[in-house]
Amino acid sequence: MSEKKLKGVSTMAPLSLEPAGWTERFKVWMETHSNHVAVSVLVLLLILGGLWGMDAYSKSKEKRASAAYAEISREWPPEGVADPKAWEKVISSLEKFVQEHRGTPPALDAQLDLALASFHARRYEDALKWQNKVLADAPAGHSLRLFAGYQMALTYETMGKADEAIARWKDLQSQGSLGLQREIDWRLGRLYAGKNEYAKAVEHYEKALQVTGTYPNPALLQAELSDLRLKAGAKGEAPKAEAPKDKS
Repeated sequence: MSEKKLKGVSTMAPLSLEPAGWTERFKVWMETHSNHVAVSVLVLLLILGGLWGMDAYSKSKEKRASAAYAEISREWPPEGVADPKAWEKVISSLEKFVQEHRGTPPALDAQLDLALASFHARRYEDALKWQNKVLADAPAGHSLRLFAGYQMALTYETMGKADEAIARWKDLQSQGSLGLQREIDWRLGRLYAGKNEYAKAVEHYEKALQVTGTYPNPALLQAELSDLRLKAGAKGEAPKAEAPKDKS
């Protein structure tokens, strides 16, 4: 007995036009979008190559700057030499170096060296210029910012600009500069003494003696403090007294 065919219904299942599995789908997609894929891969390779090239160039540039900086360092006068003429050649070399290697870490170091060299050459305005440049270029938290601030306070002090120097020392003090607290209070005391504000001077000397440290030595602090107390007494000034303790 032969099988009857249902009217209107095919006995052949239709062939699917969709790929069967995900591998087939991916293969078809790749064939369809092969041009786009090739372009995307090429762009990615170009980007990666460019980044690698920039990094290699930056490292090479910094390496060259470090080598040139080492050469300049050999020209520095011996330690302790403060002859202005001896520092003029150093200033010229450092200025050229900073111009040629701008943007590298050694160039940032050289800017601080320029400030120091200018200070020794008694070119104080130039010293301030380079100190400000370091503060502008060095990122927050960078150690060079502390050194630049310290140099700036000394520069103002040497120029006889007591108010500006006091502001810079107080700024350093507010940063909690470890190892500098005794010196900062000592320098503030000397500056206030120079302004005949003996009560404030005595206050800072007393603070300096309470801080652990070796510079300046306690004998010097005690001697200068004794002299200041005499001057404060002669002027009718006295440091702020502590509030009386409650005996109840």
